[in-house]
This record gives sequence, structure tokens and C-alpha cells, in this order.
Amino acid sequence: MDDELIHRLLLLFYRIVEFNLTNNLLKNISIPSNYSSLEILYLQNNDIITCDNLRSLVTLPKLKYLNIINCNISKITVTESLFSALEKLVASENRFLHWNDIMDLNKLQNLKQLVLQVCLPVSKGMDPREIMVVKFPNIIEIDRLDIIPFKDRRTPDGISRSDCEYDFMTKISTINSIPPYFMADKRFIIILNLKFLQQWKQT
Repeated sequence: MDDELIHRLLLLFYRIVEFNLTNNLLKNISIPSNYSSLEILYLQNNDIITCDNLRSLVTLPKLKYLNIINCNISKITVTESLFSALEKLVASENRFLHWNDIMDLNKLQNLKQLVLQVCLPVSKGMDPREIMVVKFPNIIEIDRLDIIPFKDRRTPDGISRSDCEYDFMTKISTINSIPPYFMADKRFIIILNLKFLQQWKQT
């Protein structure tokens, strides 16, 4: 199935809510304008490579779920109107190598669930999962693990956001040279300033 055929199908079936385009070797996807019904889209195992090839998804104001597993994407870039309603993104098995490759996800105000399953570089002694929790304050589920505000007996398998932030502040304050992928993050600057303020009060 190629991009042109997909476009024709969507014109014919203009009230589709869920569309599966897995394993089609797609490089681009063309969505008709004002296509307002689609909420779930599977693009797994295609050859998208760059988010620029997903620009037509801006015409999907109700898109809540997007699967882009194994699409050879190396960086996620988000414009103001792209994925504005997205609540869950499954994007594992891609080519993310640096924190900056995924930081545009913070622009997605409605994004609550994120599956990346990626190992990004961290300073010695740092926990990548803790950093992920701190860097994405709006996410409530990362790699299928619940993120809860505080540790709770009712959710023993959840990750405590407060614990992650505390451990992160404790560890980051001992690093002599702060990595650039932290310094570019406004939320990190706030957390770091709070940590230094706590240390100053204790002296």
C-alpha cells in the first residue's frame, strides 16, 4: 500500500476512527484535509525516518494514539499544531541517541502515556528512568510503568515522582560538570536552584 492509495482510501472512508498501516514501507503519509474522525493510528514498521514526513497528521485534530515503533526516526520534532490531542505515543525501536532527540515531546500538553524503551546517555551514578520522570512532568505512564505523585501502598509497582525528583536533585548536585542536555531544560534549572537553595539554608 502506497501513500497515494492511503489518501484515496481515507477519502472514501471518511469516518474511520482507527487505521492500521503497519508493515507498508511507507516514507510519507498523506491525510486529506479536515479529516476529523481518526483517533488511533498504527504506523509501526515503516520507513518514516523524520517527523517532517508526518506533517499531514496536523489535519487529525482528534488523534489520541500513535504507534511509530521501528520507523527509523532519529529525532522527534513537534510543531504547535502537530499531535495537539495526542494522549499516548508508542515510539520504541527507533534511533534516538541523545536527550535532545526526544525533548520536543514536552510540547505535547495532552500526552500522558509514553513508550520509548530507549537507553540514553547519563552521567555516572544517574538513573535514566529517574531522569525520564523528571524531564517529562506531564507524563503519568512511561514504558508501561505508572508514575504517581507519591509512593502509595495501593500502587506498589508505580514510580514515585517525588522520590525520583529527590534522588535526581541529590545526585545532580554532586556532579562537577552539568551535562548540556540538563542545562537546556528549564524544569531542570528550577529543580537545581531549589537544591542549591536547600544546601544554602543548611549552611
